[in-house]
Amino acid sequence: MKKIFLPVIIPAVLLVGLPLAGVMAAGENLGLYWEFPPLTRYVVHAPFSWPLFMALVLLGAMVAEFLEEENG
Repeated sequence: MKKIFLPVIIPAVLLVGLPLAGVMAAGENLGLYWEFPPLTRYVVHAPFSWPLFMALVLLGAMVAEFLEEENG
């Protein structure tokens, strides 16, 4: 029992307990997190940003070039 306690039980308690502790600390209703099957709600997503996408592509290219020079 002791061999299984540390590697299995403690992480399982942390994986379940910490998110629920966060919900309770936020003062939200726990019932929404215990419902099964979970109900999905429609979310309006932010529009796609081409300038931000291109900036991230350029940043990735610069980092890749920098890493290639150091390893090459």
